[in-house]
Amino acid sequence: SPATSNWGAHLPALIVNPEARLEDLLSWCAVEAAELDRLANMIAGAQADANDVAARFQHRLAPLAQVLDYATDIAAKARNLQGRQHG
Repeated sequence: SPATSNWGAHLPALIVNPEARLEDLLSWCAVEAAELDRLANMIAGAQADANDVAARFQHRLAPLAQVLDYATDIAAKARNLQGRQHG
């Protein structure tokens, strides 16, 4: 389909801003998770073609996991820095 014709390109689907605040990263994750929940409800209600829904999940899930991993790293680094300052 035209919407997926550029999949497999060598550009990342998402580039995380290294200056982004943890709160902003987690907020983005919450919005993506809500969209995945909406898509799951579409499946449950049989309101969409299964291939379309699967493609939408795939398009959102990998970047969501990447941002959560990045946010976790930020939180761990902040915690380690805080521990060094107080220890």
